[in-house]
Amino acid sequence: MLVGGCHRDVQRHYVPTFRDTVRHRHLPGDCRPVPVRETIAPLDCHRDARRHFVPGIGVVLHRHVGQDCTIRRINRSTEPKPRLP
Repeated sequence: MLVGGCHRDVQRHYVPTFRDTVRHRHLPGDCRPVPVRETIAPLDCHRDARRHFVPGIGVVLHRHVGQDCTIRRINRSTEPKPRLP
């Protein structure tokens, strides 16, 4: 199968071989895709809710929790209701 873009650096996009969008690189000889399972450490481990780009997810409202800074998405249904005066 011919691939449009044989790259050695790690990128995330749709790969027909895996039938999914995955982080991967290509082998130099035959351009075969190789999945990369390394995790991306957040640059800013904020505990408050913020909306910005998160690699692998996109622009999302979220906060970080726990020792490992796990991303917790915040949906309208999970936000606390504002108190009425």
